[in-house]
Amino acid sequence: MRQRRRPHSATSKLLLFIAGIAAFYGSYYLGNRYASTAPVLLNLSKLERPQAITDLSLQDQYGNPFSEKGLQGHWSLIIFGYIKDAISAHDGLSLITQVKNRLAVHPELQQKTRGILVTADPEIDRPEVLLKFMARYSPDFLALTGSTKEIRSTARQLGVTIKHSPEAESYRIDHSSSMALIDPEAKLIGLFTGVVDAASIASDIQLLALEKAE
Repeated sequence: MRQRRRPHSATSKLLLFIAGIAAFYGSYYLGNRYASTAPVLLNLSKLERPQAITDLSLQDQYGNPFSEKGLQGHWSLIIFGYIKDAISAHDGLSLITQVKNRLAVHPELQQKTRGILVTADPEIDRPEVLLKFMARYSPDFLALTGSTKEIRSTARQLGVTIKHSPEAESYRIDHSSSMALIDPEAKLIGLFTGVVDAASIASDIQLLALEKAE
């Protein structure tokens, strides 16, 4: 005759149940312990390693020299543009103004956040020209100019390309429309590219500022 299998005893079932619970909580604990703590950013294309900005030798709209030290202590949103294409420059600075307004719930962070316009047309956009253009924006916003060589060097560090149109009558300067984010240590954190909005940019800055404060 075929022998019947003995049913598991109550003790065996209890031990199996306890082992299952222990395995579940163990995996949960380890998963949370070693889970990535990097913030989930909405719009920023973040660099794997922040890149230090170096060797800047520019002038602001007041005629004051501006080096990489001028970036320290601020969250800077940097765009490129030029006054003869005022609509593009205005749109970028207006977007940064909206970002700054959305940071009003964090007054200290709002105060540290500013916009910077770097001209792509330094031969025409001298400090006095930039000063008049920037009068409509927040007084802590800056516009920077310099020699063509220095402007191109700055653009390369920020991942921006600048190209003058070969047709003199059209007077067009093509440049990347990305917005660079520089942290208070004067390091390039990443770029906002494509279609971006003030809410997501402000949210990303808040997350990064919180991460840096921890």
